[in-house]
Parts: sequence; C-alpha cells; structure tokens
Amino acid sequence: MLSDLEQALLRDVSFEAFRLYVQCLKPLMDIWTGLVGRYSEVSRAYIAIEMKFIPDQGSRRKPLAFTPKQIDALIDELIRKELVERVSTVSDRKKLVLRLPAAQLAASVRPQEEGDMSRHEEECRPHTPETPASVGFEGLKNDDERDSFSGHEADISRNHRITKTNHVSERGGSAPRASARGSLLPPGFAPDASGAKIARLRGLDLQLESLKFVAYFQALAKPVLCRDWQARFRKWLLDARPYPADFDNPAGARGMAPAARSAGRSKRKPWFLTSSGIEAKARELGYRPPTDVPLGVWKEEVYRMAGITQELYQRAAEDFS
Repeated sequence: MLSDLEQALLRDVSFEAFRLYVQCLKPLMDIWTGLVGRYSEVSRAYIAIEMKFIPDQGSRRKPLAFTPKQIDALIDELIRKELVERVSTVSDRKKLVLRLPAAQLAASVRPQEEGDMSRHEEECRPHTPETPASVGFEGLKNDDERDSFSGHEADISRNHRITKTNHVSERGGSAPRASARGSLLPPGFAPDASGAKIARLRGLDLQLESLKFVAYFQALAKPVLCRDWQARFRKWLLDARPYPADFDNPAGARGMAPAARSAGRSKRKPWFLTSSGIEAKARELGYRPPTDVPLGVWKEEVYRMAGITQELYQRAAEDFS
C-alpha cells in the first residue's frame, strides 16, 4: 500500500518511473528496513525484464523494452523526487541496493496497531462496579441467597474466559510466527508467474529448471533457509545458461548455435553480432543476399530464417556491448 507521501511524490514523475516504483521496487521492499535488494539480489537486467511490455495479439500498442541504462535513468528520476536513495552498487551487472525513504515501514505502523488493540481490550474488559463485592454479599438476607448468587458469578466468569479466548484466536494472537531467517524449501514447490515469464524470455525449460532447483537444495548436506523461495528461483533462472527449450526443433537449435566453428567467434560473440557470422549463417541456410545491397539490409531475413527473436538479440547486444 502506498503512503500519502508516496502518492503525493508520484504525481510528478513520468509513467515509466511510476511503473518502475509501483511494479518493481515497492513489492521487493523489506517492510522493516525499507531496503530493496538487501536480502534478495536485484539487478538492472531483472528490473528491465519486469518492466518489459508485450501487447496482446491484435493490439495496436507498441511493445516496450528497457535497457539497463534506461533503468538507471528512471532510478535517477525517482532519486530527484526523493522517492529512492542509492545505498550501494557493487557493479553494473551485480547487486543493486536501494532505499525507499517515503515508504511507510512496519515499525511506524506497529505502535498504532498495538494502541488500537489495547484500547479494544480495554473496551471489552468488564467494568468493575463502584460498590465493593463484599458490601453486596453483606446485604443478602440469608445463606441460600448468598449461595445462589455465588453460583451465577461462577457461570459468568467461565463464560467471560471463553469469550476472551475466542477473541484472541480471531485476531490471530495464537497463530505461530514464521522464522525471521526463513523456511525450508517446500516439497511441492511450483514457480510463480514471474518465474515462468523469465524462463520464457530466456528460452529456458521451466519444468526442467524447477526440478534442478529443487534437487539441488534437497541434496545439500546442510539445510538452507530462505525468506522468499520464489525470488531465489527467479535469481536461479537469471543465472542459468540459456539453451533452446525445444530440442526437437532443428531450426531452433540451429539458430542458437554458431554458423561455423571458425566464424563469429571474435571475443566469443554470438554469430548474429558479427558480419562474418551472419554471412556464414546465410550460406548455411541457403540464402543468397541481393547483389549490391548492404549487409545491414538483408541480415533481418537471416535472423528470421534462423529463429533469432528480438529479445535474444537485445540481450546479446547488451551482454557484449
């Protein structure tokens, strides 16, 4: 939930910066410290994937894709509006730690909730009559009346204890708290929608990566505790080596591989980022480019025949730029 200060500051930012704050940074914030990226690593590449927009089929809207430099520019915009503070930056491709100073932390909300709880318990507490109980008993005429009154008092006390116990249970006071260090990997772990999206964009087999993830942590000699296993699995996918998800498709597998062992290997770049690799791939696919036409014009046709997507090209261009 956005605080009043956050809502006021977000009115003056761009739509992209608003989406970055609300969709990417705020859900990853630690509610006790206000930090993003402190317990689970957050990188510019991950934020760029989360910010990506692919319109539905038939829509006239253009797809949106962001580079790490554009993500930095949006973060700088939020810093100027005093919505974000940089805490530490290890490198351009590693951990990014930010603080959200305008966000309302749990420590500032808890005292008010405790005050409301105390006030509610005070209202539910039975009022003590001004007249002492001993005076009331002395006013009874005989022992029979005194015994009868004492029995009703016991029933009232017992009913009051039962009501108070139910009241605490309904407010969750008796519910067990989760460990501050986290929990073990659940046996029936299943990736969420964000993990499926990352696997699809990176060309990974989601089911296979999920099985490898579970098998790895179950095989460790020392149990591992984690506060957010879904976030850890997303980090697992971001660190995984891309490979074609459908090995039965020869065209897709050929598109990911270099055209020739000797072509397109300068500085270990993919074939589609080098002129020699593109020319070798065109010969391999049997494509004859038009004469007197620059390579930059007909290379798109080679990309299409080899199955190179725009996402794959942009990711490789960023990695080898």
